Amino acid sequence: MLNFTDINVITAMNCKLDYIEIYDGPSINDALLGRTCRKADAIFTSSFNRMTVHFQSAFSIARRGFAAYYISMPAGVECGGLLMAENGSFSSPSYPLQYENNVECIWLIHVHNNQRIRLDFSEIRLEDSSGCKTDYIMIFDGPSKSSPLIAKRCSGSELSFISSSNNVTIYFKADHFGTDYGFTANYYSLPM
Repeated sequence: MLNFTDINVITAMNCKLDYIEIYDGPSINDALLGRTCRKADAIFTSSFNRMTVHFQSAFSIARRGFAAYYISMPAGVECGGLLMAENGSFSSPSYPLQYENNVECIWLIHVHNNQRIRLDFSEIRLEDSSGCKTDYIMIFDGPSKSSPLIAKRCSGSELSFISSSNNVTIYFKADHFGTDYGFTANYYSLPM
């Protein structure tokens, strides 16, 4: 998944002068996912593990360009995703029924600039293990798993976390043996 956080190029003539094209594969000969010169349509998801970004400029007027980040999802992931509403919710697969073994999910919550995120878990019921070594949720203060860790949890109720920025990444991992009911969470955008 590719998310453009800033696009500042010439937008005249329906993106015919300056534009960014995103292709679903390792070259510009692959399927075109989209063409943009505006922030409004700037989130793209590939169908497999490669994506090509092609930037074209008319060279007549210099602008700042663009900034983007990507999120890689583990193969076969059928949970997780990008959450961009001001408020929302998400849960482990099959909640309130038990989740399956060998599950990995990544959610990225992204709200407007100058906001931060409050994340409320009403319940976390994962496979019981000392130190959350088998099944767990990790909450990162930023747009990736390399962002600072806020918390790692495998049980609890009525847990709340507040980010320092407008991005939070939630990583859920279940090992090959033993499950439980999972979790449900709500998020809310807050002013900085």
